[in-house]
Amino acid sequence: MKKLYWILGGIIAFMAASILWLLANSLDVNSPRFSLINRNVENRDYTQFSVSFGTLEDTYSSIGIVSTNATELSVYEWDLSTVFSTPKYTMYKVIGDKFVKSDVIVKIGSIDFRATTDGKIIDIVTTTNSLKIYYIDYSDHYVKTMIPQTLEPLINISNTVKISYNQITYNAVIDYIDYQVIDGMIEVRIIVDNLFLLPGSTVEVGLVIKSYPNAYYVPSAYIQTDLVGTYLYMLDGSSGNVTKKYVTIVSNLQYYSIITIEPFYLSKLFVNYND
Repeated sequence: MKKLYWILGGIIAFMAASILWLLANSLDVNSPRFSLINRNVENRDYTQFSVSFGTLEDTYSSIGIVSTNATELSVYEWDLSTVFSTPKYTMYKVIGDKFVKSDVIVKIGSIDFRATTDGKIIDIVTTTNSLKIYYIDYSDHYVKTMIPQTLEPLINISNTVKISYNQITYNAVIDYIDYQVIDGMIEVRIIVDNLFLLPGSTVEVGLVIKSYPNAYYVPSAYIQTDLVGTYLYMLDGSSGNVTKKYVTIVSNLQYYSIITIEPFYLSKLFVNYND
């Protein structure tokens, strides 16, 4: 009877080992079983990519809203009662025009008056003896965004910020980090120059949490996993076949993963199956 137990135990152990081996190799392109799945990329929908090397920034992405500290429009005002030239003034900007600091806005008599800030003209009001130019002062504007409270210990006013709008990216700085948590989020206010947008406009915010120099990295979505570990599908360009290249993940960021891999593989092509 004891002998029978030993035999049954041996059979069960063998079957378990076989199942584990089959699972580990069922998608292994070096295994003959892979031919049942199609080891060639010719008839597959896939994305081709390479391993990147360089400085990778761990960036938290969010949506920001352009806001303003101003409660009303700013105004340039001139008294024309002592101006005797004809005409008394000449406008160089009209309603709707944007201007930057030092732009000539108007000539009063023979004197050019330059903008003292960045702005946009909203209205021009004239009388016999006065001229008023109402404008939006862009220096009063800032971008407001929300970040998870878990990131609060990782940021301060020295963190790099990128603001993107209409496929243009601007460098920005953090001006204020709120001290109140609302629904697990904290408000951050960001100052950006030359972003001439009206209050209420939405922009993309990229808050750099940390930089990783000399990093090997790939999109996190392209990393595969089996019972052996994590790997990438490496493409043989001549045959169209793929093999598994096992890698170690050093750090998972929001969109990319930093991995350990030999520099030799920077010249290799990899694929990610989409089907």
